[in-house]
Amino acid sequence: MLRDVLYPALKLPVPIILWVHARIQKRKALRTLGKVDVHAPIILPVYTVVIIAYLVYVIANFLNQILDFNALTKKTWERVHATNFLQGLMYYLLGEGTLIFMLFFLFGFLASPTAGNYALRSSLYDAAKFFGVYGMIFLAAVCVPIDRRSYFQLKVAGCMIVIYFLFTIIVQIVRTKSHRWKQSLYVTVCAVMTVWIAYATLLCFAIISNHKPSYAIYISHSIILFYDLILPFLMYKCLIDDSRFWRNLEKYHIHTQLQHLHTTRVFHDFESVFFRLNRHLLNLCSLPFRVKSNEWVYLFLRH
Repeated sequence: MLRDVLYPALKLPVPIILWVHARIQKRKALRTLGKVDVHAPIILPVYTVVIIAYLVYVIANFLNQILDFNALTKKTWERVHATNFLQGLMYYLLGEGTLIFMLFFLFGFLASPTAGNYALRSSLYDAAKFFGVYGMIFLAAVCVPIDRRSYFQLKVAGCMIVIYFLFTIIVQIVRTKSHRWKQSLYVTVCAVMTVWIAYATLLCFAIISNHKPSYAIYISHSIILFYDLILPFLMYKCLIDDSRFWRNLEKYHIHTQLQHLHTTRVFHDFESVFFRLNRHLLNLCSLPFRVKSNEWVYLFLRH
């Protein structure tokens, strides 16, 4: 069916564009011999790995649609049923499962107060936890022989897990108000939560009635286009803003909060040393979770 090939084909250029843009910006920075503009759209290497992983996922999904490895992954809003557990697991991993895990991990990491080893482990643990719970509900819906009403009820329960996670992220960033979190993160989290609420609403209509409303087709295609074409660029903007923050850490947290300590020589010396250390460690070739020396400093100085 043309629709089953069209959606993956439209989705394929997006991660390629993001990866090429990241490579071009990095090459420009290397040509400047370290004199990088503070507003340059350069992402940290750990985020480049995320883009490459997303590119691999999109290519695998595209090949699956073309070669028809798993027929369950075809775009459909009707009830699907796997013939065995392995087919259902492949449906989950090649479908929304991998995308769900990436969202859990990225939002959890971006909303952490630091970007150290603890933040990385914590975000991975939370992502795996929600990914596992959502996956069990998802697999129960597609693998267990249940009636249509129970199937969509399980799908709604899975949506509630994602909405709950996104709501906790919004509450955290609104209450804490860290300098690390820019407007792009607020907009992206709210947009994703709105899309999931719309998706849950469609599933609720499916529980109540066997006939899909006429406007459901427009909402469903809008959700798919948002995830395929708009969300990757929003997430890329979040990664750029977060990378800018870590490259200019002293501007946000040291220079403004240690001015009253300049009269003490001990703190003045500490600030000078930390400036130099931060400038070397948080440059283009550093990973945010490698910077152990200033993670505890940030915990002590953050609002």
